[in-house]
Amino acid sequence: MIRQRAYRKAAAIAIVAIAAVVLVFLLTANKELKVRLLYATAGGASDPTAYAQLRQSPVVGLELERQELSRLSARELRSYDSIYLDPSLHGSMTDSERELLQAYVREGGHLFLENPFADDFDPGFLGAGQVVDVPAPARSALGAGSGSPSLWSYPDVDADLQSVQQLLRSFADSFFRHDTEGSLSRFSWGKGLVPSTAQTLASMNGISLYTLNRYGEGTVFFSGTLLPNRYFVTGYDLSSGMDPKLGFKKLAAETNAAKKPTPDALYFDRSQLPLAPYFHFTFAAGNALLRSEYAAFVSKTKLGYSVKKSYGPYGRPAMAYQNHFEALEAIRDGEGIQWAELLKKYKQIPSFSLVRSSFTWGRWQESVVVHLNTGTNDKPAFAGETPNSFYSSGTRLSADG
Repeated sequence: MIRQRAYRKAAAIAIVAIAAVVLVFLLTANKELKVRLLYATAGGASDPTAYAQLRQSPVVGLELERQELSRLSARELRSYDSIYLDPSLHGSMTDSERELLQAYVREGGHLFLENPFADDFDPGFLGAGQVVDVPAPARSALGAGSGSPSLWSYPDVDADLQSVQQLLRSFADSFFRHDTEGSLSRFSWGKGLVPSTAQTLASMNGISLYTLNRYGEGTVFFSGTLLPNRYFVTGYDLSSGMDPKLGFKKLAAETNAAKKPTPDALYFDRSQLPLAPYFHFTFAAGNALLRSEYAAFVSKTKLGYSVKKSYGPYGRPAMAYQNHFEALEAIRDGEGIQWAELLKKYKQIPSFSLVRSSFTWGRWQESVVVHLNTGTNDKPAFAGETPNSFYSSGTRLSADG
């Protein structure tokens, strides 16, 4: 009798397991792992930054196309799961193009809007009762210790949005903690929303910076200015992705006017070079992560899940840490210890280089270098690299006084 009960129990478990497998198969059998994303432009020159970053997204099944919005019909738009608007469309869209996008979302499409597009659509489409300017926080509020989770608020969001919100939170909180100068106080923070129907992912002082509005059967994602960031160059071509009007042009003018060259300096001081647009590694990485995570959100909304590629053997990242400490500032601040403690926290192993000589970052001192003849006058052989050559060959001359 006991044996029969055991058999019945095992049979019941097997039936339930088989039913679960069949159910999963039925739910996913007809779902192709594919997300079609349109990068819509105004024609002519477009900014390649977002397109290039989305091309390298680890989201499996992401199919990316770049097309001029004006050449696409409503039927053609419906073949895409999501649309990302190029900055060239800001202020240049026609009423018919705007209505086309609104109909696309209403019928189930997903639209990503960077911050400037707040002025291109009716507030109701964004899920806003009002579109307002976001005051730039004071430098004291953005400094280390102040730029904490209390600067931004992160209300609860739907499950599909949690990974996007977590990315924003991790990036913002980390950036504000390390930006000890409160540098972003000198840039434009663009527009924010006073939401009506939109769901807030992140807000500051009661103004929603990142939102998702469910409009009809689709969604409109509205982004702030921190990410995607256009304060600096973030394109992989090392020249695109920046809008100087957001603050860098003014910052460069003020910084360069305040520079006071050292008279009769005997060294090259990098800090005296004029401030010019430069590639910002931090924001380039953050931009790529957010854009990719948005594609994952669209996949979750469409399929119920998203899949991402893992790099390297056995799913490990194809990278290793190698950190060399040679700048006097890094030695002064004990950054080697900070680095080791950070990696310990994440159970990773640091790798170090021990320097033979330190220097002041950005300063190059002039010196005289001699290449000694180790051969003969008839057959000279000059000594180049030596144990103390550092960044140049030969032997440096030194003198007292």
